[in-house]
Formats: sequence, C-alpha cells, structure tokens
Amino acid sequence: GIHADLEVGRWYTKTFKEAPPAEPVILTRARSHAAVLDNMPIFITDQSRIVGYTGSAPHLVAWIPTASFMLNEDTLNDRTSLVPDENREELREMVNFWKGRTLQDRCRQYQTRKETVLPAMADFIQPGRDLFVFDYIVPQPEWMYQGFDAVIRTIDKNLAEADKKIAEATTAEEQVSYLSKIDTWKAMKICLEATIRYARRFSRLAKIIAENFETDPKRKEELLRISETCYKVPAQPPEHLWEAMQFDHFVQVAYRLEWNNAAWSSHYDYWHWPFYKKDVIEEKNLTRDEAIEYCG
Repeated sequence: GIHADLEVGRWYTKTFKEAPPAEPVILTRARSHAAVLDNMPIFITDQSRIVGYTGSAPHLVAWIPTASFMLNEDTLNDRTSLVPDENREELREMVNFWKGRTLQDRCRQYQTRKETVLPAMADFIQPGRDLFVFDYIVPQPEWMYQGFDAVIRTIDKNLAEADKKIAEATTAEEQVSYLSKIDTWKAMKICLEATIRYARRFSRLAKIIAENFETDPKRKEELLRISETCYKVPAQPPEHLWEAMQFDHFVQVAYRLEWNNAAWSSHYDYWHWPFYKKDVIEEKNLTRDEAIEYCG
C-alpha cells in the first residue's frame, strides 16, 4: 500500500537538532534540504526514461514536517495504514520536535483569532498558505536553462561584491543591509549544489545498472543515456529534448522535497519546442513516438 515517507522528516529533524543556535534559519533549512538530496535512497524503475522521485521508494509519499503542525498531527493520528506501526514512534518524536517550529506556528504569531479560525472553516480551494501548505509557482526556463553552474557563478559574484561593499561601507546600517542577502545567496548555493549532486547520484546508479545488471541491449543503451543526461543536467544547459525534460523534473523533485507544490504552471509546449524541433524534426535524434514516450 501507499505509505508516508519519513525520509525528509528524518534529515530535517536531525539537521535542525544539530544546528548551531546562531545559524540563520534559512541556512539551516538549506543544509537540511541538502542532507535529504544527498542521503535519501534513490531508485530507477524498469523502462523509465526520466528519473527522480520525492519518495525513497515507489510506494512512498513525501511528508514535509516544516509546514503545518495540524497536518503533522493528522499524519501521526492517521489510522488508515498511511504510517506503518513500526514507524509511528519515530514519527511521534519528529512531530513533537516540530511543534512550535512550523510555518503555521510562525504565522499564528501575527494572526488574530478570527484570521486563524475562518480559513479552517472556509470551503474554498486554498484557505491560506500556512494552513493549506501548498504553493503554485511558475518556473522561468529561459533563465533556468543556463544551468545551475552558471547560476552558482552569479551567486559567487554577488557574494564577492557584497563582501567588498561591506568592507567599504561607512555606516553600520549599510553593512547590515547586506547580511540577509548574503545568507540567502549562501542558502541558494547550498541547494543548487545539492541538486547537482542528487542528479549525479542517478547518473552513477544508471551506469551501474547498465554495466552490471541489464541484459537487454536496448534498455542498456537507454540507461547509459540516462547516466549521461543526469551527469549533465541540471548543472549544464540542456541541448536535447530528453535533457530539458530531465532538467525540469529534477527541479520539480528538488522543490517538492522542500515544500508541498500543488501545480507547476508553465507554457512547456513553448519552452520545449526548440528542443523538439531540433531532435524530432531537424536532426531525427528522436521519433515522434519516442518523444511521446518521454512525455509519458
């Protein structure tokens, strides 16, 4: 059956418990996210061409502990086998740790009683980010497709410039104005580098399966292409349709391991058209049926 995956909760709880008291929360969250991407078990299912999943096994669904204490309690108290009995005590310890630390807890500091109660009673699609704990985000492929390595170089440049401006600042106010930006850039870099490492874990796994276990020549060729693709993206810009689709999927998985994402609104027929045109129409690297298979 389908079960809640405690992997995200384990690594977030461990990292937050061990974090230095003075560390900015944004950096602790980034390190927690990196710990998940570096350590959660990964797998490649038979016949899959796009790899990566938010669960550590195909039948597991990620549980995000940082969002809502109410959802945490609901998960703990579920009696429909969502949480196997052998995991319930571990889950209880994590739920207790996150009491007072979730986004919902933080938001309630600023809400009136009316603002707290009405969303819970309302009957509409999204009662509030703190309660519904879902986001709708719109990615920017034109910027994203420069590759994470390029984004990291921009971050390094921003950090160097900030250090220089802090050294040259004539007032404490001017110096302090850069601190939150520095923390944000550092957190971004941690997450981007971790996502690259996560992708390259799949590169290694696909190659191991292809070279040591796969006996079907066609599937072996597919696995080797997966290995090459996952080593390349999202670190580098995609050049083929399958690379662009794998790039997008890694971004989705990485984001959904940090937060509950309800939708992925984007005009992908527009963004993927240049890759489709190149690979299917012009260079014949893929047939139309093979492109459809990637979409499936």
